[in-house]
Amino acid sequence: MQAELTLNLKCPSCGSLTPKSLTEIKAQKAFDCECGFHADLTPKALARPARQQREKLAIPA
Repeated sequence: MQAELTLNLKCPSCGSLTPKSLTEIKAQKAFDCECGFHADLTPKALARPARQQREKLAIPA
């Protein structure tokens, strides 16, 4: 059996390296660093343009 792969995550703000396993990285919902940097890693729905929203809500005659 192989040992689990360990990778270093680098903070984009301060540059510190944090070793984490691949399964820990995949399970992360947010990136938090001791320097105070925070990044939300959950996918967000794209905002629709106002015209598409109006057309969607328009009642056909």
